[in-house]
Amino acid sequence: MAGRSGEVATPSRFSWVFRATECLLLLAIVTGCLIVLQKSFHFIDTAPFLNVDDSIPNVAVSLAEHGRYGFLSSPTQGFHEVDRTHAFFNYGPLYFYVAAALTWLIGPSLELYRMLHPAGLVFVVLASLWVFRRVSVVGTAILAVAVLRVYLASEWPLARPDIMVSVCVSLMLVFAARAIQHGAWLDWLGVGFFAASALTTHQIAASMVPVAGIIWAWSAVVEWRQTEAGPRRRWIPGFVALVLGGAAGALVYLVAIDFRLRDLWVLGSVSMSSYSKPYAETLRAFFEYAWSWNSGSHLWLWLWFATAAIVAITGSFLTGELRRRVLGLVMPPVVTAVVYQLSLGFYGNQHSGYVILSHVTTYWAVAALGAVGIAWVRDRWGQWGRGFEFAAIAISLLVVSRADAAWLKQRSNWQVRAAGNVDIGDYVRQVVAPLPERAAAWGSLYFGLDAGDRTDLVQFIQMFGPVRDDFRVDQRSKLAPDFLVLSNYEMDIDSVGGLAGADTVTEIFAKLFPGIRYRLAHLVCAPPYGVTREYERVHPQSPAEQAVLPSLSVNDGTGRQWSGALSGELDVRFSPVQPVTANLSLYATTLETAARTSIAADLPPGFYLIDVDLETVDPTRTGFILATAGRYFYWRGGWADFGMPVSPHLPGERNVLVLVDHLGGPLYLSRFENRAVDTNAAPTHSEVFLKNRAAGHNLMPPADARGIGMQVRSVRRVVMLADNTGRIAPVKLPSWSEWSIQDRGMTVQSDDSGKLRLSGTADAGVPLYESPPIPVAPHERLALTLPSEPASGGIELGVIGSTGTWLSTQTLMPRRAVFDTEDATWVRIVIANSSLGRLKAIDVTIRPGRMVPTAPQEQYVDRLMGCRSPYIHLPGLDCSKK
Repeated sequence: MAGRSGEVATPSRFSWVFRATECLLLLAIVTGCLIVLQKSFHFIDTAPFLNVDDSIPNVAVSLAEHGRYGFLSSPTQGFHEVDRTHAFFNYGPLYFYVAAALTWLIGPSLELYRMLHPAGLVFVVLASLWVFRRVSVVGTAILAVAVLRVYLASEWPLARPDIMVSVCVSLMLVFAARAIQHGAWLDWLGVGFFAASALTTHQIAASMVPVAGIIWAWSAVVEWRQTEAGPRRRWIPGFVALVLGGAAGALVYLVAIDFRLRDLWVLGSVSMSSYSKPYAETLRAFFEYAWSWNSGSHLWLWLWFATAAIVAITGSFLTGELRRRVLGLVMPPVVTAVVYQLSLGFYGNQHSGYVILSHVTTYWAVAALGAVGIAWVRDRWGQWGRGFEFAAIAISLLVVSRADAAWLKQRSNWQVRAAGNVDIGDYVRQVVAPLPERAAAWGSLYFGLDAGDRTDLVQFIQMFGPVRDDFRVDQRSKLAPDFLVLSNYEMDIDSVGGLAGADTVTEIFAKLFPGIRYRLAHLVCAPPYGVTREYERVHPQSPAEQAVLPSLSVNDGTGRQWSGALSGELDVRFSPVQPVTANLSLYATTLETAARTSIAADLPPGFYLIDVDLETVDPTRTGFILATAGRYFYWRGGWADFGMPVSPHLPGERNVLVLVDHLGGPLYLSRFENRAVDTNAAPTHSEVFLKNRAAGHNLMPPADARGIGMQVRSVRRVVMLADNTGRIAPVKLPSWSEWSIQDRGMTVQSDDSGKLRLSGTADAGVPLYESPPIPVAPHERLALTLPSEPASGGIELGVIGSTGTWLSTQTLMPRRAVFDTEDATWVRIVIANSSLGRLKAIDVTIRPGRMVPTAPQEQYVDRLMGCRSPYIHLPGLDCSKK
């Protein structure tokens, strides 16, 4: 049998075994890729939670639907507010051409765009076969296991084009290997084109251009020194082809942006200066971002990578085929990984998408080292070398097969975190459903993916400059949107900014369009996004229609059920209480402040629509009502896993409709106002209440107290349809006396009503209180609610299974813990301290919880057919005819 170049032939009786094992390895690699794609399809529609970056493929939608290479839902960029309705500068254009083709085929789909991330990694793995198949497929096996493992463990598959950077660089490495080994100028053309395409996809990959030059120069110098004059001449056309390929890649980008070089220069300069940070600090942060996810296994990685770097350097002094293999396969990824990761120190803006290339290039270098090393042993030691290669393939088959089995069996990081999150597609549809086709709306980029197709939505905070600077006040009424679609993204920013004394985005909007009124038309509430509020523009000659309640759509995150029917008014009384304290942090702003006034009532679990009247309001300022479960509310933007439960009142509004997802127990409504509001006037209701309480009196504030109070006009409950077949049985939770204290600094007190008070001090993140083992059925989805009323500090809730893994990772309360039991036969509930740590003492009252399956395991049709079908045997089924 003819072997590869430099191989020693294998006896025929072993040939079929060798080939069969190699084919099985390739099949295992492909199977692993399919498993990863399958797992991604099953979590990517719920996690990672919806991000404003998920709207970036709107460029592809615009390209597919209108032939415009522009970002219609986010039409300006940077401090100079450069127009990008017909040219998008940040990314592109290869990613958008691929996404546009898929959009043209099946229509806009966030799930599809997110799937381009794992699909891109699969492409990288399969592309490596192009160069490793003639050396050793073990290289592809190493790359597949490493890259797919790190994807499942730590990467964020958002609908961003970052993955295209890694795709371009992998193709650059493929062409570099071919160019160095064969010297064809077309291969160098490919190297240049994909190096430039990596840069134009995102400026984070700017180092790929000098990397391509280093790879060419390194290989050229080595070959120049060790070859005759004739072969030397091939490097000159190779260099020309490299430059031409780079120019072609740049040209594709410049054509897409209509050669707007001035705007490109302005945006690039501003971007680099805006993200400027100390080099060492930035480099360290990126390194931790890329590799801190599993530091225990990285010692071996760095040892192998260091070996690859040494081999790449010493390979320059080798001869023959081994030198070409080292220069072609090992040297390019080593250079790429080193230069790229060092270059990250110059880019201060950090994002998970930027470290994908760190993973791909580092593991590619290790994979290339393994492939070349196996090929060297095979070629040098004849039959023994061939046996060594067979053993390496067999071991690789075992490793890849074990990885496949683990990926198939174990839930990935995002699968665990996705439980309890609403389906993103359903959530977005519930938000935009009431809007007319091509509705003129300002709103959150959460809903901007299909702008120009379903709606004409533009990002709320981006339109202030164009309207203010380009149009007179008397012209602006013609430009005012028909609808405002404000998600927790805008509400979180407004709430924290307002409490810090800054002008909120809703205040700025009111100043842009004086005299134009909006009424609340639709509310959507679903975890982890909190409440999205949609406002309809009210015609000046028509009544404000305040008596008309908005339509509702609510989902508790445990399934796909949406509800919107309201009950009649409930007999609920809210009473004044000690003002709630809010400890909030968003971006660089951290503050702790007390409410102007707070009221509370005890309510059972459910969704409630509460109509609140406000006393005197500032017609120029936005305030909000915060709905909490206790007197102390702790929230960290980006880490709390839920939007802030706030309901704003727009400037001049004296009525607020609060939609709240309540887990049961006390519900506190607290009024907060912009810090800039005058506080030197008469005392507020809160101040009077606290003064009376300190004096031992429980008196209502006098009528002449400053009007910062509020009064509940009505309370209605959202009616949820329920399963009444008896197939869903709650899991019995142990009494508090059976739980155990995990931290000596904690004191536990319980009363006859079943309430537990947990108080004391503890470090951040440490377990405080833990349940005994609770029997559960394997492979069942459960929803756990543990109503808590914090008076100080904050707690987190997690669930750990009998297998020792976290079934529900610790999340800041209050929130449901929804989890899959997997193989566990029992679970423990863990209550831990929040990241407040010792800064705040813990003082939390916890009520008895409830753990319920989210869907019945028993099929209803089995109950109907249980007496007739020979395949169905349901316990307790009465099949008697009398």
